[in-house]
Amino acid sequence: MKFVLTTIKDFEKKLDITIPFQEIQLIEKQEIISIRKKTNINGFRKNRIPIEIIQKRYTEQIKKNTIQKTIYNNFNNIIKIKQLHIINEPKITIHQYQKNSDFIFSMHFQCLPKINFNELKKYNIEKTSIIIDNTDIKYYITEMQNQHISLEKNEKKIKKNDQITINYQIKEGISNISQVQELTFLINKKKIIPQIEKQILKKKTADTILVTMNIFKQHPDQNYQGKKITIRINIKKVLSIKKKYSYEQFIEYLKKKLHVNTYKEVQNIITDQLKKDIIHLEYKYLKNQIIQYIKKSDIIQIPKKLIEEEIKHTNKKIHKKYLKEKGNILQKKYHKNMKQKISNKIKLNLILKSIIYQNNINITQKEIKKYFQTEQKENRMLMKILPLQKNRTQLIHYIHNILLEKKIIQHLLKFFNVTYKTTNLKKILQKIHI
Repeated sequence: MKFVLTTIKDFEKKLDITIPFQEIQLIEKQEIISIRKKTNINGFRKNRIPIEIIQKRYTEQIKKNTIQKTIYNNFNNIIKIKQLHIINEPKITIHQYQKNSDFIFSMHFQCLPKINFNELKKYNIEKTSIIIDNTDIKYYITEMQNQHISLEKNEKKIKKNDQITINYQIKEGISNISQVQELTFLINKKKIIPQIEKQILKKKTADTILVTMNIFKQHPDQNYQGKKITIRINIKKVLSIKKKYSYEQFIEYLKKKLHVNTYKEVQNIITDQLKKDIIHLEYKYLKNQIIQYIKKSDIIQIPKKLIEEEIKHTNKKIHKKYLKEKGNILQKKYHKNMKQKISNKIKLNLILKSIIYQNNINITQKEIKKYFQTEQKENRMLMKILPLQKNRTQLIHYIHNILLEKKIIQHLLKFFNVTYKTTNLKKILQKIHI
């Protein structure tokens, strides 16, 4: 085997490879023998079929398998020799494949880039130590209280958190291009296009509104791609949230449920529960800061080609999901600009791969076992997730990823300016949107 490795630009590379025809003949012969072992033909004993018959009957299969094995066996050898870390599926171009001639082909691919971690030194990270005070207890109780609600008919103006049922129809110019459809949703939950939510707020039951908007060309619904449409919306029903209990009534409800007699005892139980979650929340706040600063930074330049390929792949997935879930043109998630989101996703993935590869980070079975035993006793968050893991392999994979993430976060942390801060639980919960 002969090869020439060329750097084209950024972290894109090209391999030109020549395989001697003798090696091709050997792999082809092995492939013929493999097929003969699995083939049954009337008039011949198994594994005694003449090679000429196998060659004639399975010409294309032999050729295809020989090419694939030759390419990937040699490619994997070059990766080891040159210590390359590939981040995408190589694009293969075959230049020559003829009988009694060398096999010549080229491969275009991308490797892990150089990452300027020093770029992160300009950012300040807060490493928090959470304390629980009476404000936190009250906030936590109020959040629980807000989960005990009922819905009642609202004839007044629509406000945030109301549940709305609408009938809507889509027009293009003066022509209707959809049937009248019904949709129920909550206001201010970021599920519906903001332009529509804004116009619905402060309207009433039976009001009608018209919303004109341009649908971007990549929208998964082919009926509306790139069109200017008008949506006629009739507000059919409005339900408002009503709390079942006042704060004082809810305290009494908690006393009965927890089998205690005083508010102080309720506070103590809630404090004990929150203490178990503090380590998890401190870590989550730290991780969120690191991720946000990485997204903001110029730590790595991602080639347009890589982003374009990922956008195409993502759009196909979104289209399938839209059809499967019978998606709705009013849903906000189908109107997002995917470019920035995908760019951030690629950036994070490349950085994670780079850290793992360059620092040889791995997780042992001993670490997985220790983590599980510790968290099983102390961490309620883990216990909520474990029932979702269908088998032991999934559970091990889940814990492996947690531990790997923690090691990566610790590695990244040393590149930031870290300040230490004590804060209450309420502020952290609001910052990480729990």
